[in-house]
Amino acid sequence: MSILITGSSGYIGTELCRRLEQDTTVDEVIGVDFLPPRESFEKLTFYERDCCGDLTDIFDGHKVDTVVQNHVEQFGVGRLVVTSSGTAYGAYSDNPDRLTEEMPIRGHDYQYANDKRIVEEKLAEFQARHSEVDVVIARPAVVCGAHVGNFISRYVSKPWVPLVKDSTAKVQLLHEEDAANALYALVKEADRGAYNLGPEESLTQEELVAIAGGRAVRLGPRTIRWLTSIGWALRLRFLTRSR
Repeated sequence: MSILITGSSGYIGTELCRRLEQDTTVDEVIGVDFLPPRESFEKLTFYERDCCGDLTDIFDGHKVDTVVQNHVEQFGVGRLVVTSSGTAYGAYSDNPDRLTEEMPIRGHDYQYANDKRIVEEKLAEFQARHSEVDVVIARPAVVCGAHVGNFISRYVSKPWVPLVKDSTAKVQLLHEEDAANALYALVKEADRGAYNLGPEESLTQEELVAIAGGRAVRLGPRTIRWLTSIGWALRLRFLTRSR
């Protein structure tokens, strides 16, 4: 089996390479990324380039069975595994406490969530046209861990963290090791379809801020929006990013 991974040099990509390196059913791993690999693996053949560019020479030189992350319709790949996000469901007041894979993907005004919605719509169209391809979609909760830095971890790492007044929304966190293990399982054995990735447990917003070492401050949404706008306009990093 030959598996191509785009974004192979990131932390999750590297951990996926590590698991595939130990898998005796995998003969070759092809990595594509802007950055060089963090580690060397015996099975890894690496190409330093943009995965959105022309990959014809890679597919001509390798018999690829499974692609992780990239949409490559013209190369006759039999399995496509893509990481979406739980945010693709959208943040709506009529959402139940637990979202299941059968629920509609609605996105939101929030650009990241809307981008994920659009990607999943394209994947659904692709699956409808190509019944011979297994399309597998991962919808992880917020990934956290020592090697992960994202806008959420930066936001809650401030000494004082503004939170929306009266909001009772809870947070699910998926550890980076669990994310890598889940992605490996999806690559190797999952049936086609979408899979939510997250723990049974959830945290309150105050619990999350306390774990990160900060203190929560409840403010009205207009006040938070005004403070954020001022922070961006004046480049006040203590308002827009973590310390």
